[in-house]
Amino acid sequence: IDRLVKIANLNYEQTNVYPCDLNSAINEYYEVLKTSLAQYNIECVLDLEKDIPPVLSHSNHLYQIINNVLQLIRSLSEGGGGIIIQTRYNNETILLRFTSTVQISKEVNGTKKIKDEATLSVNIIKNLMKKHDGEMKLEGARSGGSSITLSFPLKRKLKR
Repeated sequence: IDRLVKIANLNYEQTNVYPCDLNSAINEYYEVLKTSLAQYNIECVLDLEKDIPPVLSHSNHLYQIINNVLQLIRSLSEGGGGIIIQTRYNNETILLRFTSTVQISKEVNGTKKIKDEATLSVNIIKNLMKKHDGEMKLEGARSGGSSITLSFPLKRKLKR
């Protein structure tokens, strides 16, 4: 329960950014979520690069990003699937990649209800990434599956 309380603890008055370990945020969130993923028959594998530099963020923002991506994948999965969560450090940028067996790009163009839900999730993720001066790339594979890549630049413009 302590892990869940830590993730759910939202203190809106204190949203100052500070160096955050992305791998730690992923591990903490995964510990809370792994039983729910198992209930939906979704296998999740973590492939986190060691010793990556911290990103300038707030832990609640990172949890929200991770939550929205996993919620998008879970809501579109039908009867299970798999997710690989990777972190990589490349060219002054931290990359967070979610590779899934779920075809997300196809679903965004699907029925109105599915399209609305998926579009809302994608827009939330994109807006959260803008707060980090980062971006989101959504790619679908021809043989099925999708990849969501989030890039966190290490050098950010500080807003007043």
